[in-house]
Amino acid sequence: MTGHEPAPSTRSRKIRQFCVRAVVSLVLIALMLWAYDWRQIIGKLTLLTPTFVLFAWAYYAICQWLSAYRWRVLLRAKGVDVPTVRLFVFYMVGMFANNFMPGGLGGDAVKAYSLYRQGESGNVAVASVFVERFCGILALSVLGAVASVAMLVAGRPPLTPLLVLGFVVLLAAAAAMVWSTRLARLLRWLLAVLAPRLIRDRAARLVDTVHSYRHDWHVLLHALAISVLLQGMIALFYSLVGLALAVPVPILYFLLFLPMVTMITLLPISLGGLGVREIAMVYLFATVGVSSEDMLSISLTAHILNTALSLSGGIMLLASRFSWVSQGKNLSRLERKLRS
Repeated sequence: MTGHEPAPSTRSRKIRQFCVRAVVSLVLIALMLWAYDWRQIIGKLTLLTPTFVLFAWAYYAICQWLSAYRWRVLLRAKGVDVPTVRLFVFYMVGMFANNFMPGGLGGDAVKAYSLYRQGESGNVAVASVFVERFCGILALSVLGAVASVAMLVAGRPPLTPLLVLGFVVLLAAAAAMVWSTRLARLLRWLLAVLAPRLIRDRAARLVDTVHSYRHDWHVLLHALAISVLLQGMIALFYSLVGLALAVPVPILYFLLFLPMVTMITLLPISLGGLGVREIAMVYLFATVGVSSEDMLSISLTAHILNTALSLSGGIMLLASRFSWVSQGKNLSRLERKLRS
């Protein structure tokens, strides 16, 4: 057994976690289909045309490409220049991992590890993915705040937009704490008191790498602008899925609720957020008059389309592993020739 292979107990634990999350997702979806008119929901799904499915895959792939480009912007600020196409592959592999692979690492960890496997610094890989997530959260907060104010100006009932506005303000404040030098000093003190030296030193280097982005304001603004565009495109994607299902839902509602839905989906209790996301969307959109069956149809359709697209990430993962194996064999042959 090599040093990179997980121990049998660790592998078994990851498989159990995967199975538990899959069961949670299936049970939640089954309960929702049972509670609502499942015939109406299935009927909506049959309205999808092959043309729209191909369009949806191309559209979401463009969103992933934009995400990869944003990642490249952040990496170049640290002197790491990786082609966007390679980062796009890492993104698709991470998307596949979120939906299918056992274990609790998630797509972000898979992306960082994929970059690390290419010979880049582990600290830079993890920090760039972390800052990328930070920009995404800030972008969601900006769009959620704009949508809340727009609904208040339009004279909509104030309770829902005010609650969302309060949530996105707290979300932005929590994200901003990442850049607090006082919080960094507190974290270092806690690590010095509680953590072993190896973990303490690695965590300190990671914190320093993350905080080094504080001096690259033009890079952060560039990444934030891409994130705002990206999150707006994702909101539009959901709205277009609704139109394809003959359920027109204003994009403003998706801009309003996606910050909450995204954060709820991050809870590590289901497979790719399936089930948890649907409950959140059904509950939130009911406050603005969207029926449960219609919202469940939109959410399930979007998830099915994205999950099908993520299968290409699995193909890319297999191809990259074959490439690594081939490179390793070639290196072994070269070493044998040099020795002889």
